[in-house]
Amino acid sequence: MRIIRTGISIPEDILKRFDELASSLGLSRSGALRKAMLTFISEHEWKRVKGKVAGALLVLYDHTIHEASNFIAEIQHHYLDIVNSALHLHLDEKRCLEIVAIVGEARRAKELMRDLEKVKGVILTRALIISLD
Repeated sequence: MRIIRTGISIPEDILKRFDELASSLGLSRSGALRKAMLTFISEHEWKRVKGKVAGALLVLYDHTIHEASNFIAEIQHHYLDIVNSALHLHLDEKRCLEIVAIVGEARRAKELMRDLEKVKGVILTRALIISLD
């Protein structure tokens, strides 16, 4: 594998935090950046994939927002072709985390993620998806 040297521009405070964390994990800056880049790729590459995928969608939301829980459950029912299971966690008085296990067509996973992100009260979504093709 050929290694390429490159330069990037980063605000000083972010670089300081990054270097401190990398060092505490026993990583060099280059090693930590490689890992960060691979994480970025794995988090987003599935969005370009066609074919079958599997993984988990995480949805953090404010359950005090009117009907947020119901909308999230209703959306999952529209995707029964890919939704295998869901785990609901109560985090505190306001926030809940829904972990939705999926297996199916990438197109449907993208649609499900898009629909979940639109729900009023959703704070954050994340996907850990792998291609099966």
